Amino acid sequence: MRELENLLAKAKADKDELLHDTAYLTQEIDRVKEEKAKTQQDRLKLEEISRATTDRIRCDIRDGLAIKADLEASIYKTKRMQQEQQEENGRLRTYLSKCKDDLDKALR
Repeated sequence: MRELENLLAKAKADKDELLHDTAYLTQEIDRVKEEKAKTQQDRLKLEEISRATTDRIRCDIRDGLAIKADLEASIYKTKRMQQEQQEENGRLRTYLSKCKDDLDKALR
């Protein structure tokens, strides 16, 4: 009878230990699930931030390319105007030279 009582006490102790271990493991599982959920939320936030940043950078690049095109057009126009002014200056110098020659001839 005593042996059975000892076995019963040991079985109860084993059962209590297993219940304690089960409760601990359940808590650990819940903690890991919470960490997983938080990690997934963080990942989604990072993906959203990354997507927004990528879109903003694309817009910046598009704006930069538009500005570059405007500046290149402006540079082309300025160079063209400069070339036209140089041609006009050359024409005017030639004209003034002829006028000076004519004036010198008239004064002689």
